[in-house]
Amino acid sequence: MFRVRSDYQATTDGLTLEQMKRVNVIGLSGSGKSTFARQLADALGSDYIEMDRLFHGRGWTEPDAEDFRKRVVKAILGERWVLDGNYHSKTHDLKWEHATAIIWVNTPFARNLWQSTSRALRRAWTQEELWPGTGNRESFRRNLFSRHSMILWVLLNYHKIQRRYSAIRNDQNWSHIRFVELRNRKDAEMLVDHAKQLVCPPPGDASFSVAQGANDAVLPPKKELPAGKSAVRH
Repeated sequence: MFRVRSDYQATTDGLTLEQMKRVNVIGLSGSGKSTFARQLADALGSDYIEMDRLFHGRGWTEPDAEDFRKRVVKAILGERWVLDGNYHSKTHDLKWEHATAIIWVNTPFARNLWQSTSRALRRAWTQEELWPGTGNRESFRRNLFSRHSMILWVLLNYHKIQRRYSAIRNDQNWSHIRFVELRNRKDAEMLVDHAKQLVCPPPGDASFSVAQGANDAVLPPKKELPAGKSAVRH
């Protein structure tokens, strides 16, 4: 269990299946968000969509902003999905216009740094292809001595990500979306178990709640916007 900011309301209500129709899992590299997102998609029977796979083409080529946004729009046309990834400045308006839940895997800095470092070095050593057909593989040079280093990205962005997603919890533009924050592996496991029970509930058990481990923050009711104004920010 972790502290909830005094200006934020915590609830013991569990997530509903309807609220997990379209989920965006966000978090820093090394937080375990991709593993969790895959497990959640499997539990819900939803499409798993990896944003890194949409962004990185063969030979580490990257699309321009417009092309990437088109890829994201196409990927989230389905009725039920779990979208794994941030790319906040490029796509948050597209993602969250359709999302029913945001799940922030917010693990401590030390865990993020350790996990991202050990994973980067392992991938550089094994030379595993990250996405089939792309030929994209990590290297020691890329991971340690380039601007593409995820280790460097964690070091430079941890506190910025903390501030950004903490602020989003209070942003009225996204108050129609259920926001859940997970702080450790136990929280994540409980939420996946909760999803499984929603899809296939145990006989006679209608009381399962995810809130014992996860901070399920319910945003205040969304305010009606004046005519001609949109809640989507660009």
